[in-house]
Amino acid sequence: MGGTSGAGLGDTPTRRPDVRGFTEDEVIAIDAVVAQLPIAVVVHSLDSVIVAANGECRELLGYDAGDLTGAPVTDFIPDSERVSARRMALDIASSPVDVNGRTEPRRALRQLRRKDGVIVSCWMHVGVGVLAGHEVFIVCMDLVNPVVHDAHLWRSRAERDDLTGLSRRAVFLDHLNSWIADDGAVTLAFIDVDNLKIVNDTHGHSAGDSLLEAVALRLREWLPGNAIAGRFAGDEFVVALPQPSPEPSLDALCIVLDRALTGEPVAWNGRLLTLAVSVGAVERLDDEDCAALVARADQQMYAAKTKRRRD
Repeated sequence: MGGTSGAGLGDTPTRRPDVRGFTEDEVIAIDAVVAQLPIAVVVHSLDSVIVAANGECRELLGYDAGDLTGAPVTDFIPDSERVSARRMALDIASSPVDVNGRTEPRRALRQLRRKDGVIVSCWMHVGVGVLAGHEVFIVCMDLVNPVVHDAHLWRSRAERDDLTGLSRRAVFLDHLNSWIADDGAVTLAFIDVDNLKIVNDTHGHSAGDSLLEAVALRLREWLPGNAIAGRFAGDEFVVALPQPSPEPSLDALCIVLDRALTGEPVAWNGRLLTLAVSVGAVERLDDEDCAALVARADQQMYAAKTKRRRD
């Protein structure tokens, strides 16, 4: 199905029959509101399911009427944008509201994936408001000009590791330093892919690259919304959370991460490759700087690797 032009004011688009937590009349009422707006608008629930999108939004993303309602927002967000998008949504949802139940809107340059797979850049104005008695996210989008889009693309390429799409080391450390500057709790996990050189020597570098890509994909799937992940070096990855460990202990966190990353073999060239990692994790001490925190996490990772070899 191809794209459509913006819907007229009286249009009632065909919609998916079920949007969890909303009655059909509520969806129709919200749809009628967004249809009146002269800019691309999407409304989604707090659990990231699209409730309504106007014709301008469907045209921007290349979808027909009814294709968007009921779909997860994440369907339209490139993998490289999902962590920052989750973080922005959490920040907005936890912001103070005014007497009308609205938060202060946030403005950001974001990327979206069209139905045809093309990535487009948009200026987004995002806030939480109340429509039809429901607290919802209201997102207004304006397609940027190609020059700005290219600049955003090049910036994204500069910040992201080419192979894995995770943050590069310098970008990750910038995030980590900003959390430390706020003197908040930080948990840092250091991950090393075991036996990567043996895999490369045995099967070739494309096999090793497949393992690294699998680690990155599984990290993104595991990451809590407020966490960040990066590729620190060739076979080393890092994960940081601006909070104490979400597990009962740091050892438990390492076990959870290990299972998330290595629970399934990695398919490559008609074979299944075993993925093994060593994980070390620490919580930031009072007045500890970034370098010292990273060094301790690195030491814990090597201690885990040494124990694995002994066992």
